[in-house]
Amino acid sequence: MSPIDLLLPYQRKWVDDESRFKYGLWSRQTGKDFSSAAEIVRDCKLRDKTTWMIAAPSERQSLETLAKCGEWSEAFDLASEGIREERDGPEALLKQGEIKFANGSRVIAVPGRPDTVRGFSANVLMTEFAFFEDPDATWRAILPSITNPLRGGEKKVRLITTPNGQGNKAHDLWTKENSTKHKWSKHKVTIHDAVAAGLPVDPEELRAMLDDPEAGPRSTSASSLTLPGCFSRMS
Repeated sequence: MSPIDLLLPYQRKWVDDESRFKYGLWSRQTGKDFSSAAEIVRDCKLRDKTTWMIAAPSERQSLETLAKCGEWSEAFDLASEGIREERDGPEALLKQGEIKFANGSRVIAVPGRPDTVRGFSANVLMTEFAFFEDPDATWRAILPSITNPLRGGEKKVRLITTPNGQGNKAHDLWTKENSTKHKWSKHKVTIHDAVAAGLPVDPEELRAMLDDPEAGPRSTSASSLTLPGCFSRMS
């Protein structure tokens, strides 16, 4: 039995999609970081000296996703040195967190800011991308590194996020037509999709806990992603 067999069908579909550019627009608490960490660790196991970078809106979120990679490394029996954090001082902000594996692969976690992502030559996971402080500037900062095949070969890009309205880079990348060069494979998972696939969550209970009718599930249609919100008229 492979560790990947633990995943729900929509999570497994995400992990097994090997497209270079992949975008997951998923409802909250549906396992997007958990599933993405599985893909990262599997890739690190299969390809020696592979590097992945995780970027999130905050250092806490980056380190949480990195910790999930640590958990998956145990499931895949991929030996590592554990998580190492790099800071200028005990109370200083995180510069980066890192897991190094015995086969030379590694996963780096940084806060999702232009100055922290710039210059890395790595495959990239940007989690909760719609909530980055400046997603446009961060995307521009990282693009040269991931599109330059002379720096470590062709890179993979994974964007995962819950929606955060219109007028931002996350919405722009989701709604615009695919170009011939950068074709995004898009995965949309509503809370209802996840529950139907076996996720043990009660949407009505979540809505009651949020105490916000607008945040709760209002539709099971493909055009609605809820908890905590949706891209209005999302295509």
